[in-house]
Amino acid sequence: MTASKISASNPLPGAATPPEEHGRTSPPPSTYAFRLFLPRAGEEPLATAQREALEHSDNPPDEQKEALKRRLADALLARLPGLHVYQLPYHQIACFERISIEQARCRHRQLELNSPEDGHGIQIILRDDEASVTVPFWHETAKAVHAFREVWTCLEAICEQAGYLAYDSQLRRMVELKNDAEEALACYIGTLCRLRKEHSDDAKPETGAAPNTEIRELVHPEGCSVVLLALSNSGAPCGFAEISIRRKPLNGSTQASVAAVTACFVQPEFRGYGIDRRLLDSAQAWAANRGWGDLLGVPVTEPDSPAANGQTTKTSRTTIEVPA
Repeated sequence: MTASKISASNPLPGAATPPEEHGRTSPPPSTYAFRLFLPRAGEEPLATAQREALEHSDNPPDEQKEALKRRLADALLARLPGLHVYQLPYHQIACFERISIEQARCRHRQLELNSPEDGHGIQIILRDDEASVTVPFWHETAKAVHAFREVWTCLEAICEQAGYLAYDSQLRRMVELKNDAEEALACYIGTLCRLRKEHSDDAKPETGAAPNTEIRELVHPEGCSVVLLALSNSGAPCGFAEISIRRKPLNGSTQASVAAVTACFVQPEFRGYGIDRRLLDSAQAWAANRGWGDLLGVPVTEPDSPAANGQTTKTSRTTIEVPA
């Protein structure tokens, strides 16, 4: 089954759902995830797939692996031109993690590609020797079909170019891209229905959900920006969002001054809890309370690097003071 042949051929009545996990304490999933990786010598692919993923490495980058990530990104952009490459805000991450900018570039050297704002919310992360493709639980039957066609296009492009194997984290098994698209789609829809039923207003809250987080505002007048910092209940910084005030029109706005999100980042170990959404909602509330209206989402690029539209943009270099 290829991407073009995915259809909603009756997915709801017998929609597959992942096996139950007894004693589960993790939060409900927010995305349907695929993990892609190189097979390891002497290890069953399923064992490799279920091994905890290495989020980042402080080892020096490997030129061949970096070149492969760029080739994969090019192949994805060729098949789905609407995708865009997200440039990580290394200056802010360096301040956030109390490391140098070069260490931040080394540690977070993955390539991230995302759907456009009006797209399906698909995110692709290309790391050393593996990749992930995720799609959020947003889509009803018809939209889910279109979203999964794009997901399958991404999976096919990555596996063809890199020789990766594919693992479905919901079915908890390896998948064959030629045959398993319909089953994965049915599992997505079935899981979405289950989540909505379990987490409706009348349902009891699931135990062991996301950690409590506090959103703290850090003002930086010199940079005409504000940073919203997410702190876990232990006081550990787990993410941030930066809002910048631009004194001239931006992205077609007719306002003389606008507020825009110029960076949003969540530590890998805190992802999947909806912290990014809390940060963005808090940023929108901050802007609305001060009369700025809707925030603009601005692609974050490094200074003087080519933006997606071929132009050059610059980010502010706000220093984030992380509480000790």
